[in-house]
Amino acid sequence: MIINNSKQSMVSMWQKLFYEGRYIATDMKNPPFEKVVESLGCKSLRIDIHSNLDKDLQYFLDYEDGPIVANVITYDDEPVLPMVSPGFALDNMVIDENLNHKFDGDAPC
Repeated sequence: MIINNSKQSMVSMWQKLFYEGRYIATDMKNPPFEKVVESLGCKSLRIDIHSNLDKDLQYFLDYEDGPIVANVITYDDEPVLPMVSPGFALDNMVIDENLNHKFDGDAPC
């Protein structure tokens, strides 16, 4: 499953939160993943979150005739959390989009 909002989400979040919204090189022009997947002999499915989401996701989950890839088109700029602030290590990650709460300690992964 490809969660596709046509952005480099983590980098976009960094630019929003740490670089005063100075965005550069985060919008993507993605290939038609459905055609790429089909050219490799796999079944593909494009799912748009604004139409038939439940039905399409159920089809994807129930598919049993070989590999399948779903390209899920999203439109929101939801925060990518948890995330690591620029210059910090994995054991100091942001867990709140307001940057108020940080996880300090061993990385939970």
